[in-house]
Amino acid sequence: MPDPGTICVVASFALFEMAVGVIISFLVRQSDEQRLGQEREDEAKLSDAIKQLDERCYGDERCSAADECSICLGRYEADDKVRRLKCGHEYHSECIEQWARAELRRLRA
Repeated sequence: MPDPGTICVVASFALFEMAVGVIISFLVRQSDEQRLGQEREDEAKLSDAIKQLDERCYGDERCSAADECSICLGRYEADDKVRRLKCGHEYHSECIEQWARAELRRLRA
């Protein structure tokens, strides 16, 4: 029969390991929730920023003289949706949105 002191030490160690596991699980979950909350907030801010960019149809006299989107390298077609940045550069609306989201993910990494 094992010594009662040994049983007590082993049981205490097992309980300690379980407690540490529970604490680590809690901290990981809390960290994940904070990260997800921050990601949602960043996505919302990005969406707001993109919506604030001037959007127009290509062919509008207000569009620049550029013939192609420098993101996808595709030529602009009549009535393509184009977004203009504050610096004056223009891109397909979809291209600049995808690029901005990809940059946001890259910056988080």
